Amino acid sequence: MSFGRNKEPNYFHLLAEMTGCASQAAKLLVELVDDYRDVSEKAEAIHDVEHRCDKLLHSLSAQVNAAFITPIDREDLIGIANGIDSITDAIEDSASSFHVYSVRTLEEDVFSMTRLALSSVDALHEAVQAFETYKDPHTLDERIIEVNRIEAEGDLVYKNALRKLYTAPAPSALHILKWEHIFGTLEQILDGCEDVADQLSLVAIKNR
Repeated sequence: MSFGRNKEPNYFHLLAEMTGCASQAAKLLVELVDDYRDVSEKAEAIHDVEHRCDKLLHSLSAQVNAAFITPIDREDLIGIANGIDSITDAIEDSASSFHVYSVRTLEEDVFSMTRLALSSVDALHEAVQAFETYKDPHTLDERIIEVNRIEAEGDLVYKNALRKLYTAPAPSALHILKWEHIFGTLEQILDGCEDVADQLSLVAIKNR
């Protein structure tokens, strides 16, 4: 009589599920600013997605810790997963800020920043999907380059947005405080995507 072994989880698929959650949250963030109504409800929907990402992180961490062997180093898997979770956290922080700060009118650059955030998360999602076949680097490298390109574009938009914020005629200190935080969290999304993309690149090179 033979006993079957428990099937080893596919860690690459779990990472892709996490970036899929991040992509969904980023899409909801774009929808929030495009149709700026019912902000608290929309922010709560993004919080629900972020909570699903947290559950995926905890599941992946538990399975990695219990595994006898993993396809790549445990530290790399956990590091990538934590990086993805931080991106979703930043998206949720951005969304909740509109409600917490009772933002009534939107700065024009928020539309560009949220779209760039969505593009970056989507490109990262495609990179993570390609990560399972990292020994064939074409698609992975292409998507990593795209994430880096978007981050550089977003950096310029972010700096320009702050400059306009600081040089606006008679801005209130409270208005500046609110938008510094909102633009800062949007920048964190882009930086987080670049950080994870760089991790993917390094891990792929190490394991080829």
